[in-house]
Amino acid sequence: MRMPTGPESVALNLPPGTPVVDLTRTTYDTEGRAVEVMLAILAGDMVTFAYEFPIPD
Repeated sequence: MRMPTGPESVALNLPPGTPVVDLTRTTYDTEGRAVEVMLAILAGDMVTFAYEFPIPD
């Protein structure tokens, strides 16, 4: 989480003081090669993240 740049604040129509989250996703092919990288900048007050982690036996 970080504070947005001026252009990001304008593009996302953010109220002053609203942070953003950088979300990076990499897509791989069947041989494990990266074929796409996506960077999304999200308004911090509009997202919730939920993570699930398996617990080993």
